[in-house]
Amino acid sequence: MKKITISNFFDVLSRKMISSFLTKESVFRNFVPFLSIFFLFFSSQIYGQFANVNPPLGGFAIDGGLRANTPTSPSPFTTNQGDWYPGTGGTGLSVFENSGNVIAPATSETSGRAAAEPYNGNDNVFTNGSKFNDFVSSLRWFQNSAPDKNDINNALYHVSRDGNNQQWIFISGDRLSTNGTSYIDFELLQGGIVQNTNGTFTGTPVLSKPNGGGRTENDVIISMEYTNGGSKPNVFIYQWKGSGNNWSYQQVPSSAALLANAFAETNRAGAETNLPYSAFGSATYQQFAFVEAAVNVTYLTNILGGTSCSNLNIKTLWVKTKASASSTAALKDFITPIPVDLVFGSTDIDPISAKCASDNTAYLLSATPSGGVFTGPGVTPIAPAVPADGKYYFTPSNAGGDGTKTITYVTADGSCTTTEPIVVNPLPTATASNNGPVCSDTTTITLNETGGDAVSWSWVSDGSATITDPTDQNPTATGFVHGEKFTVTVTDANGCTSTANTTITVNDNPGTPGVSYTPPTCTQNTFSITVSGVISGGSYTVLDKNGNAISGISPSVPYEAPNGSNIVFSNIPAGSGYQVSVSVGDCSSDANSCPAAAKLISSAPKTKEIIAPIAAKIETAGFDAYPVPFKDLLTVKYNFDYASDVKIEVFNAQGISILSKIDTNGYLNKEITLDLRLNKGKEQVYVVKVTTNRGSSVKKVISSR
Repeated sequence: MKKITISNFFDVLSRKMISSFLTKESVFRNFVPFLSIFFLFFSSQIYGQFANVNPPLGGFAIDGGLRANTPTSPSPFTTNQGDWYPGTGGTGLSVFENSGNVIAPATSETSGRAAAEPYNGNDNVFTNGSKFNDFVSSLRWFQNSAPDKNDINNALYHVSRDGNNQQWIFISGDRLSTNGTSYIDFELLQGGIVQNTNGTFTGTPVLSKPNGGGRTENDVIISMEYTNGGSKPNVFIYQWKGSGNNWSYQQVPSSAALLANAFAETNRAGAETNLPYSAFGSATYQQFAFVEAAVNVTYLTNILGGTSCSNLNIKTLWVKTKASASSTAALKDFITPIPVDLVFGSTDIDPISAKCASDNTAYLLSATPSGGVFTGPGVTPIAPAVPADGKYYFTPSNAGGDGTKTITYVTADGSCTTTEPIVVNPLPTATASNNGPVCSDTTTITLNETGGDAVSWSWVSDGSATITDPTDQNPTATGFVHGEKFTVTVTDANGCTSTANTTITVNDNPGTPGVSYTPPTCTQNTFSITVSGVISGGSYTVLDKNGNAISGISPSVPYEAPNGSNIVFSNIPAGSGYQVSVSVGDCSSDANSCPAAAKLISSAPKTKEIIAPIAAKIETAGFDAYPVPFKDLLTVKYNFDYASDVKIEVFNAQGISILSKIDTNGYLNKEITLDLRLNKGKEQVYVVKVTTNRGSSVKKVISSR
């Protein structure tokens, strides 16, 4: 007998097949089985394969088992690989929790399990005569039991992407008996299938696409053939094709590339124990009872549709078993059609969240499938330039201002175009100011931001000033100098920022006026004083030694100097003494006093300590009075750190009391508002006196115009 080797076998087989190609109509019919046999022979002994997708983290091992992180051999299996359900011993994650809940980022739209399908009696099965290629309307079902090797109880499915943005579908099923060869089909339909109560089915194809027999053109069947003899399961792909009334599932020719992108495995290494769900009433799959497969749908749609985006939107998953691999094979068991929402072969731009108009970050643009061209405002490089590394970027600050920017993507083969909006948010309005100009003896200024768009603030200084609370909208600052600039950064609800700045103007206080005294003669009871070094436009005030107004003084005060000439104030009663001060703008000088008295503090916008109507400052009764200048209402805030009864008095420039108020519960930082609208003149100087049980303090304020 002649010895037959593998090479002789295929040599003879190929000659016989080629000889059958002599007729035109037999070419495709004979060549497809030939390629299928050839590639399946050399792939049948490979144990399992691996798809590097995420989710699950760690990829997906098609090893004939359900648990992550096992097995760890032979190659390509190793530790830390993902699977259907959690497993110990590694970092590989799973599609489902042990409870059956989908683990994010997978969702119920991409992953699921069809369970509790009846078995071994009272099962919904196909009637005799229902065939693989029958139109949906010709299929029939009734309640009975399926042959054990065709009886199914559970099915799993999951859709994910690999590192190249290619989409994969993972499917699995089981069988009651492992005797003989079993065939399980996963039919992916773009339309719907309804199982009617009268034993029929209704197929609803996508009417906008070519269709026939209750299905839509390019519906797909992924079919797995597996035995109990230890061989690797075979995967066959079928596509619904036809014209007119002639429609049927056509097998996709097998190839080495297809086998690398569509592969399956059964639990041929042994029984699968400790199942996370019930399978035929048990927690164990006997050897060869479980089968799973992975199919690269992106690759599949490319070779079937000829374009990078076939937009295959799957709405129904139908799991069935059949008697053989024949196109006329009898259908056996099925799981009630499962509504799904799986989108394959779509062209999508990965979304970019809203950005701010000032953002100069270059954000990487990506799309599925990759390798195409991006265009639109803010996109670089600008077409027709092509990046050497194939990467395109979007820079918000280069997109022409705020608004919604439309980014367009065209696939590398030019067959598909899609767009994606990116929102560029406007910048908030920032407006900065301060309560200056202030005088050189002012120690505190107030900063203001009034743009109106901000939800948070951050103030800084270009000098050495101290800001009380840099995150306050309107903080105060101390230790500032003339010309110091304060900058505020405002942030709005969108996280966008703007800045504004304000510069402090500090005016010098005028010097103490020069005063010479002309005493009264023996027959006079009044005297005069001469003020020298007069500041033109300065406002001069003369009070008696106690800070009270002098009745009948000439000229009357306050007196605005029309020029720099000396000023003579006369008709001052003998013995009354004097205090002479000058104000320029809001800044006041120290007083030239006779007898010597305390320093006058400037009026608006700061407050000033003065002597009248008492002779000296007493620190233990400190207070602030504001605003300065004030219009109608004046607020007094206590600075003493003890509790006390308080008397508040207000005197006009003539020393006449115009308001007196008693507070029986004074304490630190308490504020008292005084209503002076009935007793107030315009641009008048007033003296505020605060008396506690420990002493008194006075301050000079001025009313507004």
